[in-house]
Amino acid sequence: MNAPISRIPTFRKIFRAVCNWRIARRVLLTLAVSFTLVAVFYAEEDWRGQRAWDAYRAELVAQGVPMSFEQLQPPAMPDDQNFALTPLIQSLLSETRFAAESQMEDGLRWRLVTPNGDKVQEWYYSLYSRSAKSQGLKAKMDALRKIIGQQDLVQAMSKFSPVLDEFTAASRLPAARYPIADDLSNFGSLPNMIFLDLRPIYFIRALAELDQEQTQNAADDISTVFRLANLISSQFTVTSQLVALAMCEDALQPLREGLAKHRWSDAQLAQLQADLQKHDFIADLQRSFQAERIYWSRMCEPDSISNIMEFTLGNPDQQQFGLDWLRLVTRLIPRGWVRQNQIVFNQEHLKLVSYLDPVRHTVDVASLLADSKTWPNLTRTPYNFFGLIMFSNLYKISQNAVTALASVDEAQVACAIERYRLVNGQLPAKLDDLAPQFITKVPNDVFSGGPLHYQPGVDGHFLLYEVGLNGRDDGGKDDEKNGHDDVVWPDTGN
Repeated sequence: MNAPISRIPTFRKIFRAVCNWRIARRVLLTLAVSFTLVAVFYAEEDWRGQRAWDAYRAELVAQGVPMSFEQLQPPAMPDDQNFALTPLIQSLLSETRFAAESQMEDGLRWRLVTPNGDKVQEWYYSLYSRSAKSQGLKAKMDALRKIIGQQDLVQAMSKFSPVLDEFTAASRLPAARYPIADDLSNFGSLPNMIFLDLRPIYFIRALAELDQEQTQNAADDISTVFRLANLISSQFTVTSQLVALAMCEDALQPLREGLAKHRWSDAQLAQLQADLQKHDFIADLQRSFQAERIYWSRMCEPDSISNIMEFTLGNPDQQQFGLDWLRLVTRLIPRGWVRQNQIVFNQEHLKLVSYLDPVRHTVDVASLLADSKTWPNLTRTPYNFFGLIMFSNLYKISQNAVTALASVDEAQVACAIERYRLVNGQLPAKLDDLAPQFITKVPNDVFSGGPLHYQPGVDGHFLLYEVGLNGRDDGGKDDEKNGHDDVVWPDTGN
């Protein structure tokens, strides 16, 4: 219905009262003042942030802190000696992060993950549970035969031989120097996933070979994993260090089984030790923290802050609508805030770097744990928001890495103990008896910096452990429920 005629003059009066030049001038003046204040706010925050970042960056340069990937790269080497430039690894780099399964069917990962429909990961996890780890070799193999439905496990794994042969050959190259594009486009695409797929295959095959007393083949597979892990750790990412440590931890299980059965010869143990001693995981982890700091600092440049959001969303093709909004929102963030976040991110990474001491082969676990408890309670501000988000998992990663490193160190010592027993017919009275004949140098306890804890027993039994994250000697007990977390090498007499 049309409004009554009597109301129309009222609306005209209101319209004239509101829409006049005096009101318009006030509105325009208010808007002008508001825009000026916003502009001043942005200019002041941008100036403050840029000034703080320039001063902090100059301080880092003066201290000799690496500010580019080139400063972290290993020495140049001939292409034919570079593991990272082999056709095998280069083919992995072409299998992009977001490749569809249909595009991967001819790729190397596909051949490893689903050859003939076999579910290798399920086989692997059936052996890697906490309860399965405590079982002997025969119990493990019997359980695996039931899952696979085949008695000859070495034959069952033969379908992987063509791919494994390629990796075994490549692992013999002396070093790796991974190329990093100037735009960092390949920083996150280094081939970590393929090595995770290799873990269960080498792991199961080495156990099967050991069970069938194909001892040299088992030793060769374990050595290959150790060499691959060393070449992987030359990558820049923290993820690559965790993958390398995980591969070594997997290979330690068949190594332990062989020690328990006294299957290894002195020559085999010497080779396994030599491959393990090539690793310097503390230095590698330290370098990776530096590289991640440089990478995210460059990703945090004010003009590319949306890259952080894009990275967390996953496949940009599937999240285009969300990314468009993110780009709009990030344009509203003062550049000075981003600069302040860069400072926080660098500071936190450099604290982690300072806790790692490759020379003394120790980690300042007390400081690491103290910071890991303090960090979640820090007040979030515009000056640290992105910096703290990106730093969220690194403390936990560091703790896991140190624990894995302790197991790798103990493996070298366990091999030396067995070599001593083979020559002398008995266990060493103390670890100092091992060097230099059976081990170049006995590593120290990575948690405390002191000597490893060792107690020889009878009939080949011994106790070997490090104190764990709590920094307390729990007498060789690994009992989480009661607060005991010593890192204990399983008794080879079992």
